[in-house]
Formats: sequence, structure tokens, C-alpha cells
Amino acid sequence: MSDNFSIPTTPPGVPPAPKKANPWVIVLVVAIVLCCLCFGGIGLLWAFGQDLLNSFGIYVLAPLAILA
Repeated sequence: MSDNFSIPTTPPGVPPAPKKANPWVIVLVVAIVLCCLCFGGIGLLWAFGQDLLNSFGIYVLAPLAILA
């Protein structure tokens, strides 16, 4: 009869190394956040862009207000 004993790789009392985050998850989250910020910025410019230009005294794009 043979006993199979395993030798621990770390001494007792030492916590195991923390797991690293998957880099693809981080890349995916950053890409989603950037897309949301871009679409939000485009929406705000679409809604308030002409008012912002008028408040700065830029009336060159006033004829484009007909399209919006």
C-alpha cells in the first residue's frame, strides 16, 4: 500500500497570490464606457450645439439650424 502525500507549494500562513484580472475584460469595459461618452456627447451637441454657438457669438452655422 502506498501513501500519496502532496507537498504544499507555499508555507503555511502565507496567503495565496491574488488572481489577476483578465485584460480583455478591462479593454471591453473601457471601450463600452468610451462609446457611451461619445454617443452622449454627440447627443448633447445635437440638442444644444446651436445654442452654445449662439452664446459664443458664432452665427456662421445658423442656417444649419433648419436641419436640426
